[in-house]
Amino acid sequence: MEGIAAPMPSFRAPASVLAGSSLPSGGRAPDDGQKQEFSRIFAENLGWAWSLVRRLGVADRDVEDVTHDAFVAVHRHLERYDRTRPLRPWLYAFVVHAALAQKRRAHVRHERLAATDGDDAEGACEAPSPESQSAQKQAIAAALALLDRLPDERRAVFVLVELEGLSVPDVAECLEIPLNTAYSRLRLAREDIRNSRERASVPNRPLATEFP
Repeated sequence: MEGIAAPMPSFRAPASVLAGSSLPSGGRAPDDGQKQEFSRIFAENLGWAWSLVRRLGVADRDVEDVTHDAFVAVHRHLERYDRTRPLRPWLYAFVVHAALAQKRRAHVRHERLAATDGDDAEGACEAPSPESQSAQKQAIAAALALLDRLPDERRAVFVLVELEGLSVPDVAECLEIPLNTAYSRLRLAREDIRNSRERASVPNRPLATEFP
């Protein structure tokens, strides 16, 4: 597996987005108000999107590119966003679809996917004690290993419900799948996690408790 807690680098909103070059052919360049709105959305949601991409199983070397792609798609569709509704549920679809698209590309290239890249991650700031940091890394590694055993379709539903707290109907809408399919994938993912823990003689506690 690649790294346990790859740090999120500090990067700005994609320049191509703010310049309007990411728009489809014939698209209208963003005005100052749209640029400011997108910059705010990017700044307020970057950390969350980064974490979600990792939990969905994208390899650390690809997390930044996938997060970038997700926000490019957000900008491209920003005019369609209904501002009377909460923003975060609307963003989920772009992040999840960007992550799953990358995993499909990686599968075609026969890459070995994982969410971590070793203990040589830089950027720790005011880190906890070595003992507590080691225990946390081991817990996260174990949780990610369990997630890595799930098929991508089940993993996406499981992460969104169990780790992100979305309702199953919201997940079905986000992933554009029938509601019964979402419930089925969640049930199978829970069974997979439980069976994996039973084989390893590990208590079957909520996976969300393993993440900081």
